[in-house]
Amino acid sequence: MARNAVFDPTDTDLFNQQRQRFDWSLLKNGNVFRYDTRFHLDSTCTRLVDLGYLVHRIDGDGWTSIEDMYDAYAQAMSYDPGYGRGPDAFDDCHSEVADFTFGSDPSSTGTVLAVAGFDTVVQLDHHIAQVTLDSFARKARLACLYGHPMLCLVETTATDLGPVGGIDVYRGSLWDSEVDPPEPFGEAD
Repeated sequence: MARNAVFDPTDTDLFNQQRQRFDWSLLKNGNVFRYDTRFHLDSTCTRLVDLGYLVHRIDGDGWTSIEDMYDAYAQAMSYDPGYGRGPDAFDDCHSEVADFTFGSDPSSTGTVLAVAGFDTVVQLDHHIAQVTLDSFARKARLACLYGHPMLCLVETTATDLGPVGGIDVYRGSLWDSEVDPPEPFGEAD
């Protein structure tokens, strides 16, 4: 199956429509983004699913070790956890997601890894948190050569994740706002 460009600048009218899509607001600025709240992460994932992205959601809140992160990633991306652990193995895994070996689907628009509770990883091992995001960003750049947009979205309050893939980790685009219930909040609300 041949992949088509998600954004095609050779057709001006189509391209002007495509640039109004939510994924354009993210992909034009990088591949790894952070969100302060789970609501914002979930809203972003819902928008991307609606655009045809394959979204893998992982929740790090209960993790007590970096090995828990590796296990959750293996389960979400459907590969054998014995594949390897550590930054080098993670880098290989991201390459294989990029080229559709596993954890991705060529019939989808692209692939998203969404990690709620990423503060757990930051607290367990800040270096591994940063290296993991950096690996994803570099392999997402490779995936672009295959016409495969990849995004990594993390829920974290950490603002010191440094540059990943040469680009700082910024707060991701938000097109939804949390509901603002009336005060006092009644049962009917």
